[in-house]
Amino acid sequence: MAKIYYGDGTKVYWNPNGAGTTRTVDFDIPEGQRVEVAACIGEYDGYRIIECSLYKVGQA
Repeated sequence: MAKIYYGDGTKVYWNPNGAGTTRTVDFDIPEGQRVEVAACIGEYDGYRIIECSLYKVGQA
């Protein structure tokens, strides 16, 4: 699961396929926008976030 903060928005993307799998997502964030991304673990059933990494800051 990933949490993404940018501008006035927040996006959360879950990968319900389990550990060791990937999911490709088009974040559709405007070019040049400051972005903060954290990788998280959680329970997909109920969308409960358990723990997240520190945020990495970059630019779209």
